[in-house]
Amino acid sequence: MKSATASLVVLLAIGSAAAVAADWPERYVNNQPAEGDLVLPMPCDGAMVFRQVDVPSADVLDDYKVEIGAHDPQRSFMEHARPAFISAPFAGAADGRRSYYLGKYEVTELQFHAFDEPCPAVDEDGWLPATGVTWAEATSFAETYTAWLWENHQELVPSIDDAPGFVRLPTEDEWEFAARGGAAVSPGAFQARLFPMDDAPARYVWYDAAESANRELNVTGLLRPNPLGLHDVLGNVAELVADPFRLVLVGREHGRAGGFVKRGGDFRTKLASLHSGLREEFSPLGRDGLRREPTTGFRLALVAPSLTSREGIATIRESWTALAAAIEAAEAIGAERADPVEEATILAEAVDNEEIAQRLLNLARVVETNIAERNQERARAARERLRSAVFIARRFDLQHVLDERICGRFEEMGGETWARQEPGCRRAAAAFATDADYYVDIALTLGDEYAPDLLEKQATILRSEFGARGNPDSASAVIQVVDDVGLLRDGGSSMKSVIIDGWRRRISP
Repeated sequence: MKSATASLVVLLAIGSAAAVAADWPERYVNNQPAEGDLVLPMPCDGAMVFRQVDVPSADVLDDYKVEIGAHDPQRSFMEHARPAFISAPFAGAADGRRSYYLGKYEVTELQFHAFDEPCPAVDEDGWLPATGVTWAEATSFAETYTAWLWENHQELVPSIDDAPGFVRLPTEDEWEFAARGGAAVSPGAFQARLFPMDDAPARYVWYDAAESANRELNVTGLLRPNPLGLHDVLGNVAELVADPFRLVLVGREHGRAGGFVKRGGDFRTKLASLHSGLREEFSPLGRDGLRREPTTGFRLALVAPSLTSREGIATIRESWTALAAAIEAAEAIGAERADPVEEATILAEAVDNEEIAQRLLNLARVVETNIAERNQERARAARERLRSAVFIARRFDLQHVLDERICGRFEEMGGETWARQEPGCRRAAAAFATDADYYVDIALTLGDEYAPDLLEKQATILRSEFGARGNPDSASAVIQVVDDVGLLRDGGSSMKSVIIDGWRRRISP
């Protein structure tokens, strides 16, 4: 991969020719380099930097349910909290994570004009976010950049099934998932108004206050990033996304589509009003013609087509068929039950009345959709029970086992030392026994209510979630929880002592 200062003197095959190379200092391209940066070249010796956004996954049709929006009753008609489902095109992580990419910084003036002829002048203003851009111009810029990358540096662009990725405006859900910190933060931190910060908000966000933006636009990348390494994702300039603006009813978007959406607030937004669910409508026209706002810019997403090859389509079709199956393997043992979708379809083919046949086919589609939704909810419930089991099991790793060892040493000392410590050690032992019983109960329930293949798949998703959060110990604990469920499924509660001893051994003496 070429660096931000690699020499690119090329004639564009699309649009106008940028024939004169410019020299972009690194601060104009990547002011705060970090591990994991994806740097893609641009004309005029420029570059754009992207950050990988991981989405826990185990299958091509998996999508990750989160809650986006806010709970401010004054703005509920625009921002009411609702479920969103995130997925991503690029696979490759060993734990099953999929990913998309989002611009590390807002698109700058230099980057926006990199396709001009001659190349833009390199000065301090070029480091500012590109503003006064219409939605159509932002979309056109993404299209032009994609065409240039494919023509000149396709080998550097992530691909899927040999289909190269492309850049576009992010969707609202992609933008907010990344702005909140994605899978790199806990569910509780994800739903907070602002992404996790180790210092004052002024160190992370440009907002309207003397200690921050002071109502002035600022250059990109000066402040600290969010947990995914994205800079200025809140404040500075509001960012256009791909979606049309819709009002929000309770739990869903309203059917009427208006202008476009801009996200994240800008340098005129007060800190009290700034939050990750902040959204506003961007009407494409104003009284003076095309709307060009000095407070609105954009950043790009790097994604890939959903349908990339015949083999990929076949995989999706197989996954959908499995998702909509009426009976899980474990539930079907010893059961003589017909698939209601198949039965309705067969009946539709057998009747002569065209209207009745169509009604039966419509019924089959409704049943199929309901079964798929039921199975998805069931899978998410299994994953949350696995998460609870991991939480309890990690106490064996961290607290209880250490308490046992320390108390054992006190007991060996005897005398006054043991007399002082004995009550606390008795309480610790009682807490250990309670947690052990609770853990075994959860594991027994998991084995009784969910088929092994379902648990394995949800365990893969949970491991990828913990991996994205930088928590390898919890990811490892998921494997042991699934093994314990198998032991209990085969041997019943008599395996309790074996299971608890297994957790004790995870910490070496």
